[in-house]
Amino acid sequence: MFIPVRPPDSATVCMLLHLIFGDFHPANILVRLINIDHLSEDELFSLIDEPDEILVKCESGGDPPDSSPKYLIPTADITALTKSVYLADQITIIDFGESFDFSSPPSRLGIPRQYIPPELLLSGGPPASGPAADLWALGCTLFEIRQQKPLFAGKPDQIVCQMMRAPGKPPAELWDKWEARNEFFDDEAKWTRDSSTFSIEWCLEQRRSLCQPEPGTRGYLETPVAEQKLLADLLYQLFQYDPAKRLTAEQVLEHGWLAAKD
Repeated sequence: MFIPVRPPDSATVCMLLHLIFGDFHPANILVRLINIDHLSEDELFSLIDEPDEILVKCESGGDPPDSSPKYLIPTADITALTKSVYLADQITIIDFGESFDFSSPPSRLGIPRQYIPPELLLSGGPPASGPAADLWALGCTLFEIRQQKPLFAGKPDQIVCQMMRAPGKPPAELWDKWEARNEFFDDEAKWTRDSSTFSIEWCLEQRRSLCQPEPGTRGYLETPVAEQKLLADLLYQLFQYDPAKRLTAEQVLEHGWLAAKD
């Protein structure tokens, strides 16, 4: 299932359907293609190459069973379709299989743990925070799209560590639920493992190296300082430990980071 989205509908589609997405992360946001429907089969293959057929073989060396496909086809290389002439200025949000009605939350979500808000990550219970759970995931997603790497990553306790170090110490009802807290922090929630820094501002300051930089370029990307401040402000408001204090989708649309021209 997918829903094609164009602003400002992207901020309100789930609200209008009375749904919580429950699985909002970068892998479920796709770019839409245009100007390909009129292409003939030969013209399309000239862009993505002819499909390769890979014969299916049994590990034992015998013939595959009749129920097995005779061959498999690898994913097409669509690099040529990333030119602007083939890209729409719209996105498509996909995979609503985890979505649910506000009033009927499931016992757990299937979203990757690095996008789960702390009230769910630490409790393991149903997403009682409602749409605010999607807004936390939105903050993680915006950071990852802009910086080309996840803000939170690793095993569950590592992710919780990063959460505690980025927005800061949570309220007691969350802090006390984390059984491993004393392995990483003292009673004042000060990091005890090493002298490293981890904050939203620090993460936004980091340069991203280019895998294949163009000749004569500096070989890395960095977020302008003015934008760092705007994005950090937005993320802090999305990463509120109290779900009721997180920005709504409508408020996110009005934030200066999305309104900025440069």
